[in-house]
Amino acid sequence: MSLLFEGSGMCSEFIVYPNSSRMLAEIKDGRVDMLFAATETEERKEYAHFSVPYRLEIMSLYMHGSMSYNEFDVKEFARKGMVFGINSGSYYGEFISDLKKRKLLKYVNLPNARKRFELLNMKRIDFVLEDRLAGNYMISDNQYNNVVNTGVVIQSIPVRYMLSKKTVDQHVLNTINYSIQKKRRDILKVFN
Repeated sequence: MSLLFEGSGMCSEFIVYPNSSRMLAEIKDGRVDMLFAATETEERKEYAHFSVPYRLEIMSLYMHGSMSYNEFDVKEFARKGMVFGINSGSYYGEFISDLKKRKLLKYVNLPNARKRFELLNMKRIDFVLEDRLAGNYMISDNQYNNVVNTGVVIQSIPVRYMLSKKTVDQHVLNTINYSIQKKRRDILKVFN
């Protein structure tokens, strides 16, 4: 975010919310101007602008290290009634959306990644669907030493900044897009 706003003539104030669903509601109502790592969907485009993509979000499947599987078939795990920890405000792609819609996926909405990983670490849930960047960071500090990334990619999609249509005009969106394009290499270094 600092790179994005550097030299733009804009300033930022960071506010932490308890979950993604709340942040989306705040964007929609115009109480928050912008959030990061958002997936552009038709529903969200009704109340928000989206910047050009600034990184690729890779949603991965995490499991407890004591579990052993040769094949990772999410549909089969769902059929067996295994429980997935997800974020209610995250978008996991059409495949997961379809499983949820058809009530084939047993899941718990957990407000933040730490809570999802805590429950997985304690074997209270079977899997977590998480952005690989965040998930790998959290298991790298050995706080969740029983959690492993299976290597299964649930979805890979470009993410963008999401801006409230109630508070952000086209000029600001153009400025942000220009900044992303101009600083693309430096932004990508932050995530690699």
